[in-house]
Amino acid sequence: MHDLHPQLHAIFAAFNQAGVRWCVLRDEALLAAPIGDVDLLVAPADMGRVRKILTARQYLPIASSNRGTRCEFVGYHAPSETWIALDVVTELAYGRYHGLRAGAAAEYLARCQHVRELRLLAPGDAFWAVLLRCMLDKGAFAPRHTVRLRALVDAAHTDTPLAQQVASACPSGWSRARLLEYVTRGEWSELVRVAPALAAGWRHRHPFASRWRAAVNRTSRLPETALLRLRQRGMSVALLGPDGAGKSTLAANIMLSYYFPVRSVYMGLWQRGTPYSGSGAHPHPRGTGVAGRVLEIAARLPKAWGRYLLAQYHMTLGRIVIFDRYMYDALLPGRQSVSAPKWLYLWLLGHACPAPDMAIVLDVPGEMMYARKGEDTPENLEAQRQRLLALSALLPRMQVVDAAREESRVHADVAERIWTEYCSRRGKGQTRETKSRRDSRQLIRAPSRTPCTDEAATQPFGLLTITHQALIRELMVPWPRSQRWVADASREARSGWRRL
Repeated sequence: MHDLHPQLHAIFAAFNQAGVRWCVLRDEALLAAPIGDVDLLVAPADMGRVRKILTARQYLPIASSNRGTRCEFVGYHAPSETWIALDVVTELAYGRYHGLRAGAAAEYLARCQHVRELRLLAPGDAFWAVLLRCMLDKGAFAPRHTVRLRALVDAAHTDTPLAQQVASACPSGWSRARLLEYVTRGEWSELVRVAPALAAGWRHRHPFASRWRAAVNRTSRLPETALLRLRQRGMSVALLGPDGAGKSTLAANIMLSYYFPVRSVYMGLWQRGTPYSGSGAHPHPRGTGVAGRVLEIAARLPKAWGRYLLAQYHMTLGRIVIFDRYMYDALLPGRQSVSAPKWLYLWLLGHACPAPDMAIVLDVPGEMMYARKGEDTPENLEAQRQRLLALSALLPRMQVVDAAREESRVHADVAERIWTEYCSRRGKGQTRETKSRRDSRQLIRAPSRTPCTDEAATQPFGLLTITHQALIRELMVPWPRSQRWVADASREARSGWRRL
């Protein structure tokens, strides 16, 4: 019996209820607390339902990982503070650039075993799938894989299609029986040594198709990753609170634990340790002289915009930016606590930069903030807290988080809020492009009079459409002329292959 992580349990149950044909490829014993990606095999025709189910549970596709028959989804489970990545493939393929195709998904899904919510590869298929993964993809045998292989070695004697492919690809002096013997004896280094010869024998059986697939995947990797990352803009989050609220610590923890790249940008207006509260503290240290104060006042706006532009650069590359403080600090002093010229200056400073995508106020009592850091006074810290809470009621993008709780609970709460907002923003962008993507899909598939089947993947020219399908849908949406060119090129390539 295999235990499941609660979120995986819900996802797999939804798959079964929707009639999705799927199975877990490996590491089913680790599904209670997944280590790394959860590898799934899904029938190509069911990928649309898989996307809908995962999107409804705030799982986002990582477009930079799309390579024709592969797509990775990632989601966050706040109660366990766990990121879960699902690596979904629609066929088994091995090698550095997945050039060695091991058969259609339907063959393996038809033989898979049902264990409650789980769908697992048949023992014979599971053995060869793990062995080829270690030999041809990883070049090493992890301890958990060696244990699994020894447990399945008896089932590997079954004459399955995958076992037949391995037998026909074995180099001179090797056979399927010898591979099983080395697994039984635990001679893993010898299996790693023979892996290149096994891959060469596989390529020799399909010389053109295997090399074509590998070349296409290799050449598309860099431009695909770069262009799709530019299309997936990041977001900005401002952490607000007086000294001692835990902003810097929280930002550092999110940077270390978040699945997506995160950058922290300090946006404090005043020198560190001198927050402007309007009740005795000053936005500059005393004793610097009139000239120094004038220069500091004049430099605040250029500094703020320089940091803001740095954040925009990170967001353009798809990163999440966390602002430690923000321009809102200038709006905290009340109108009655400062002179009219200074109030006007602070108002202009507070509105100098565009609002962040999301702002979070860390709500901590003044006494607790003073106990944490020992700066300012409990009264001034409490006054700043109350002004921030009053400001949050006026700004719709602000959320208040109880930061007086344990550090881990605050981190999980804030991480979930950021992820929810990130999914919402990505979902809105995908909704705006739904019609364009549908039109793009129709243009791409129009040249073929028959549905694209798994057998078509063995045709070298047919691989162009299959392998780049995800890339074309992502990148060609804004350019109808490019879509027509791809459709024409695909039609000509297929016609040329038939003539040959």
